Amino acid sequence: MELDDLRRNWKLAATAGNSADSFDSTALTKLLAQGDASPNSKMRRNARLETSFTVLCLLASLAGLFFVEDTGRRVMLLWIMLLCVVSLLSYHRRMTGLLETEYADGNVREYVTQQVANIRRLIEQSVQSVLRTVPVSLGIGMFFSGSRLLTNYSGRLLWTQLALLVAGYGVIWALTHFLLGRLARATLQDLYGQHLDRLEGYLRELQDQEA
Repeated sequence: MELDDLRRNWKLAATAGNSADSFDSTALTKLLAQGDASPNSKMRRNARLETSFTVLCLLASLAGLFFVEDTGRRVMLLWIMLLCVVSLLSYHRRMTGLLETEYADGNVREYVTQQVANIRRLIEQSVQSVLRTVPVSLGIGMFFSGSRLLTNYSGRLLWTQLALLVAGYGVIWALTHFLLGRLARATLQDLYGQHLDRLEGYLRELQDQEA
């Protein structure tokens, strides 16, 4: 429906003798100013929801420290809190900054193209960051599990248990790395990617009209 509107506007602009560049600026500026229906507005709303979820995880982990006595679990909660804080100060702050940046005078097509590229780059960096936390998270669990084994077992049985522990965590790491990567990309595609695809579709449509 929106592309049909753009096509009609293009025909009207061509009839009125307006240049392609003039139409591009007008059409894209109107697209960015569609209020809650615009791709940018939807991504901003999703970014706020994502940030709120991270804050909720931070508060829940903080509250958990008052109810958990096991050292391993407390360390894991502290690790989750650290990840939440780093995410808020880095990923969420940068994403909000990119989405809140309003179009200024200039080439609106260049602005949209650059914004889409920057957000896609940030999304991929976020996925890679999430995957890099997996070994640390599993390492914390393996360390405390291994400590309990050292306390409860000795001799050949201890080495057998340690070997099983390492093998088990290795399998968990492989599965988690694969599944978490797919889940993270699917989630971010739903939150941002589909709207970036729309913006790129508009850009391609306008380029085709020029050809």
